[in-house]
Amino acid sequence: MYVLIKQLKMKVDLPYKNIRRVLIREVNWIGDTIITLPTVKGIHEVFPKAHLAVLVHPHLSPLFERCVFVDEIIPYPKVLGFDLILKERVLAKEISQKQFDLAVILPRSFRSAVVPYLARIPFRIGYSTCKRGMLLTHRLDEREEVLVCHQVEYYYHIARSLGTTHTWELPTLFMGREEHEWAHAFLKNVGINENYLLIGINPGSTYGTAKCWFSERYLELIRRLIRHTHAKIILVGGKDNRSLINYIASNLNGQIIKAVGKDILQLAALLKRCHLFISNDTGPMHIAAAVGTPVVALFGSTNPVSTSPLGKGHRIIRKEVSCSPCLKRECPEDHRCMELITVDEVERVVMEQLNSTIIEKEENQ
Repeated sequence: MYVLIKQLKMKVDLPYKNIRRVLIREVNWIGDTIITLPTVKGIHEVFPKAHLAVLVHPHLSPLFERCVFVDEIIPYPKVLGFDLILKERVLAKEISQKQFDLAVILPRSFRSAVVPYLARIPFRIGYSTCKRGMLLTHRLDEREEVLVCHQVEYYYHIARSLGTTHTWELPTLFMGREEHEWAHAFLKNVGINENYLLIGINPGSTYGTAKCWFSERYLELIRRLIRHTHAKIILVGGKDNRSLINYIASNLNGQIIKAVGKDILQLAALLKRCHLFISNDTGPMHIAAAVGTPVVALFGSTNPVSTSPLGKGHRIIRKEVSCSPCLKRECPEDHRCMELITVDEVERVVMEQLNSTIIEKEENQ
């Protein structure tokens, strides 16, 4: 399923024995961050005794709070414009005082390399993109091989360049007892116990509407699933999807459960309880895959070769159209990449997946 990068056999020239403190500049979206977790682990394997810190946006920090190979979380400023420039200078000074030996810069942007550069971290490695090569001491070329593979390989290529010889493992979300207890209490409060067939659905996207299947079709799909399977449906999404979720819920006469704007690990615990998760190409899709829940993913403007859910047992629904993947936030044309995906097709795939999941659970009991 994944295109593997095999061309890199050498590792970068570094004083490995002297690398005692490593900073990883993380990416900016939930799904992308989950995809980078194997790379973070791979870097830890290269420097097992080093202090490993991640520089990450505050809303993504829960992904690392219980991560056994991360020692420190440094929050990236949550501001924009000129305020961000000022905050970055302060942050760079603080990071400089921490005396990191190596910075690994995972995002492709110019800005992501600025703080490690201003902090004067001696060694700075990342892809030489967006004219930022002058900010790096060790530059990796974006060869054709890394541009046509899954993003998990794109990022893990950096860990390989540092010297890991391990094959990447599927992302793991580290949750505590409290998250599982919270999910249990949340579901119990709405009358759902472990005997119910539970299906999670994420109808929106933070990135933009081009990724999204139509709300009316999600509505019809949910009506059919309730009628044919008697499943309990839980709608999830971020705060910016609240109006969409409320619209769908208002047309279902209280037949579904809403979980909007939950903490990442709370959401992970809820999705772990689901038998199946239906979603556009979004962060929750990757959360579900990372906790082992089978996914039916609807792709339109994005490319499943790059961002499909990791692991076995997932199903991708996508139509080959000339303008996809366009990677745009809003569709400038007729949104035919999603228009061609019918409720009948999604229902059929969902029923097949449910039957497969139920049979597998019974065999494992």
